[in-house]
Amino acid sequence: MANRYSNPSGNAGNWDTTATWASSEGGATGASIPVDGDRAIIVAGDTVTNNGNHHVGSVEIQAGATLHGDGGAIIYLDDDGNANIFQNDGSVTNTPRLHFTNSSSRNVKFGSGTFGIISVEFSSTATLTMTSALTSSGNLSIGSNSTLTTSGSNYAITTTGDTTVEGTLTGNASAI
Repeated sequence: MANRYSNPSGNAGNWDTTATWASSEGGATGASIPVDGDRAIIVAGDTVTNNGNHHVGSVEIQAGATLHGDGGAIIYLDDDGNANIFQNDGSVTNTPRLHFTNSSSRNVKFGSGTFGIISVEFSSTATLTMTSALTSSGNLSIGSNSTLTTSGSNYAITTTGDTTVEGTLTGNASAI
């Protein structure tokens, strides 16, 4: 498991190129692209385009950074041990798609922007706890071993696609 930081020159690029990633914040590019178990950190001032299906442990989008979706490309989040499996303090554009496959309970901060398809499909019983609202222009699906919860907070869940719940969706005081 490693941390991968977006291009420190302030422009980044496509997810699937080593020219986008460094092994330390502000370090030289050319590090391997983030893979299963790694934490992908998009640094302030950078935009990273998810231009293909990629498996990664977790994603952090710093304030002033952007994750750009690319059509049907999906980011599969499999867990890296960090409490926040997805943390968006920046923004998302072009409706990135996320598929949570971790087997441990984690937090998710969707932050600002509209996502595409959101899928929560854990391999064993686990809970994904929202720490912000979710807006999705695609489908929301929650698998049989999975719980998506707003944790007693008032975080709205808005989807314009279909919502499929085989597991548990706990909205508490939230608007769904």
